[in-house]
Order: sequence, then C-alpha cells, then structure tokens
Amino acid sequence: MFNFFKIFNIKFSKNGKNDWRILVFLNVVISAVVGAFFGYYGASLIEPVADSGGTFIRQISNQVFKEEEVVVDVAKKSSPAVVSIIATKDLVILQQRRGSIFEDFCSDPFFRQFFGPAECATPVPQAPKTQRRQVSAGSGFVVSSDGLVVTNKHVVDIDKADFTVLTKDGEKYPAEILAKDSLHDLAVLKISGNKFPT
Repeated sequence: MFNFFKIFNIKFSKNGKNDWRILVFLNVVISAVVGAFFGYYGASLIEPVADSGGTFIRQISNQVFKEEEVVVDVAKKSSPAVVSIIATKDLVILQQRRGSIFEDFCSDPFFRQFFGPAECATPVPQAPKTQRRQVSAGSGFVVSSDGLVVTNKHVVDIDKADFTVLTKDGEKYPAEILAKDSLHDLAVLKISGNKFPT
C-alpha cells in the first residue's frame, strides 16, 4: 500500500502535540498542487481571444441582434395568417322567480292562515330563456389560401357551439370543423373564401 509519510520521511512525534500542524501543512501543499494543475489544464482548454477594445463582445451582441431580427421578420410575415377563433352557444339564462317575501312561512299551516291565498300562491313556472353568448376563444393559423385553418382541438371541443374565425383585418367568417385529433390536440377548420394570407 502507498505510504505517503514514509516516502517523504514524515515522522510524527510520540506525544502527538504537533501532528495536526503537519497534517494542515500537507493539506495546504497538496491542495495548492492539485489546484495549480487543474487551473493550468482548464486554462489550456479555453481558446485565446485577442480582444482589442471589446470586439469579441460586440461580435456576440451583433449576432444576438441578427438572430432576434430573424425572429421578428418571421413573426411579421406570418402575422396575417394568425386568426382568432370564437365559439358561441345558446346558454340558458337563470331567472329568479318572484315570490312573496313570506313564502317560507306558507309551508306551515299555522302561518298560512295569516297570509291568505294571494301571498301563498305558488308562482307559475316559466319556460327557460336562452341567449347566444361567447363561451370560449382561441387562436389558429390559416394554412392554405382557400381557407383551411389549424388550431388546437380544445379550442373547438365544445358541444353544440358555432365557430367564427376573425382575421387580422377584422373580417368574420363562419367556420366548419373538418377534423379533430385528440392525440395531438389539433383541429382543422374550413372558412369560406379564397386568397387568405398564409
């Protein structure tokens, strides 16, 4: 077995008073040697860059700006193809029935004698009324100039709803669902018209 102390002829005193000083010294020396080795090795992995007045930093920042410009250009070009999809549906309007303020007492025969038949008459139920309301909205993309729109399935996954596609120029088009894919959460809609931007 490797015996460090024999190789370097390090002897500990019999009483053990100065042994900790020797161990601390050895720890510092070994740490310095190992640190110097890895520092030198790590520095050799870095490519030297001749920097005169921050040119390397300017090159990186210029590259970042160019990449951002590409993203902005793509967004500007594809922006006209982005549409809003609005779902509307007939919803039942909850109506409060108008009853007497003493209605709770009318179920008790004792109190019913004080209020009379007019106050305790049960109201005639009315047929529920419905109103057309927007129930959800989402976005999609026009993928062909003849009006095919791709969106997420969850945007159009509403029973008994009608869908309207709103283009960037403010035009509204009724939409028909052609296909839904639950696995990929995609749906294809068709709107009437042609020459849509893609």
